[in-house]
Amino acid sequence: MRLKTPKTIFVAAFHLLASRNILGGDVLQTVAADPNARIFIFAPEYKKDFLLSLYGRETVKIIGIDEAVLINNRPFRFFKWIALSAIPTYTMLLRAREKLFRAQTIANFFEYLLKRFLMLTVARWRFAHRCIRALDAVYAQRTSIDDYIAELRPDCIFVTDMYSDTDVCFLQAARRNKIFSIGMVR
Repeated sequence: MRLKTPKTIFVAAFHLLASRNILGGDVLQTVAADPNARIFIFAPEYKKDFLLSLYGRETVKIIGIDEAVLINNRPFRFFKWIALSAIPTYTMLLRAREKLFRAQTIANFFEYLLKRFLMLTVARWRFAHRCIRALDAVYAQRTSIDDYIAELRPDCIFVTDMYSDTDVCFLQAARRNKIFSIGMVR
């Protein structure tokens, strides 16, 4: 398979097993063999050299990213908390209870009550989910991913774990920049 026009693909490879399954398979080898393809694998800074030794070649470049810089901003953390609190499942309730029982503080108690309130009321409204997504899109901060997008102009962004905080940053950047994205569930 040979691409007719040059294509640039970003791959977020922050989870070792998911990344191994994608990068170690035939898909990467097939696409990377095409001289019209450029693949940029984004990984944690400390894994950069290791991935470079395994997958580095002329059409595949490895870029190290500091994950903490991406996910440790207040708007991201706040909307991640709201989004998880607005999932009315037993698992999310169990996680909230577990956090409360691990550290029984007044702050954790009020957080538990607020999560419980959100799960029982707001989480059941479709309109609330749309509002949360819209506010998240408005307040999501530009990251270094946006700079890479502006510089390298990818045609597609592929994330290996849609529920990972870091991969969510890639998906948000793709949406902001109107780039086709593909997400995989670990």
